[in-house]
Amino acid sequence: MAGTILIDRDNGVALNSVGYHRILEAVRAQLNSEDARSTEGVFAPNDLEGMSFISLVEADTPTFRCFHSAAIAAYSGATESGYTFTEWDELMEKLKRDPRSVATG
Repeated sequence: MAGTILIDRDNGVALNSVGYHRILEAVRAQLNSEDARSTEGVFAPNDLEGMSFISLVEADTPTFRCFHSAAIAAYSGATESGYTFTEWDELMEKLKRDPRSVATG
């Protein structure tokens, strides 16, 4: 079953099941307990509702930046281990272009 990471009302990244779960787990691994609590709403559709998506659509700037920072660290680790793929690259580019991004702050 595939999954999607929704960035805003107009942008998201559709992934196959393996890519979706790999990215979610890699990002979660970079969150400390405080950050994990602040991003619970992002992961709620997946974790609490059993849906195959997470959503940054309603995330405020601090929450978005927390997720984005964790995604940057996770992506860096994936790059070092040689496990990146087109959708991972697409996700990072879309996160970077969002006005709530750490790149714009």
